[in-house]
Amino acid sequence: MKIIKQEKSNLLPRIDVIAEIAHLNKRTPSNEEVREELSKLMKVDKELILIKHIYTGYGSDISKIEAYAYNSKEDMDS
Repeated sequence: MKIIKQEKSNLLPRIDVIAEIAHLNKRTPSNEEVREELSKLMKVDKELILIKHIYTGYGSDISKIEAYAYNSKEDMDS
């Protein structure tokens, strides 16, 4: 997995993330698998990561991911 863009949101207490993940000859990764990978990469608890979208082009082995990483559970719930 490779993080393409990572920026702090101006309106909400979170970090907006755009990443890519390669899955050679495999299915598109699940939300849980992506959360675990982002958690390791960003050093954030996986419970504080929300996956917005996973985009995979037809026949492609690379998926684009849009996700949010929150600072705390309270921030995520508000």
